[in-house]
Amino acid sequence: MQSNIEIKNLTIQDLDFLNQTEKLFFDLHEYLKPKKLQLPLIENGEKIWVQSIKNTLGKYSTVVVAIKESKVVGFGCGILKFLPEYLGSNKIGSITHFFICDEYRDMNIGKGINEKLYEWFSLQNITSIEVQVAAINPEAEIFWKKNGFAHELIQLRKFM
Repeated sequence: MQSNIEIKNLTIQDLDFLNQTEKLFFDLHEYLKPKKLQLPLIENGEKIWVQSIKNTLGKYSTVVVAIKESKVVGFGCGILKFLPEYLGSNKIGSITHFFICDEYRDMNIGKGINEKLYEWFSLQNITSIEVQVAAINPEAEIFWKKNGFAHELIQLRKFM
C-alpha cells in the first residue's frame, strides 16, 4: 500500500469522509449493474444508506475508508449481527459493502481496509465474520478467499 494513503475507521465527527462514501456506495452498485445484479439500488439509495450508517456508526457498525489527499478512494462497511438462539446466539461481524476505486486497486488498499475492519470486529468480541459475494463478481470471490474466507452458503433468489 502506498504510504500516502491513510486507512481509518470513521467516527461521527468524520462526516465529510462519510458523505464521500455515498458516491463510492453508488459507484459500487454501478460497477455491479452491467454484471446483472438482481437487486438494483433504488433512486437515492446511497443517501438512505449513509443516513442509516450515521445512526449506528461506532455502536453497531463501522466504516473504514482509504483516504488520499482528503479524498476517499475506498471503503468497507462492517456491522454486528446476532445469530439466532438455535445457532448459539453468538455475536458475529458482517462485511456488508466493500469498494475500491478502479485506479487504486492492486495497491493492497483492500488488505488495509480489511485489517481495520478485523481490528474493530475483534474489539466487539465477535466469534466469526461473514461476507456475501455476488455470484456475478468473481474478482470479489478471489479477493475474499485470499483473505481467509471460505464458501459456506449459496444464496438463490426468485422474484414474485
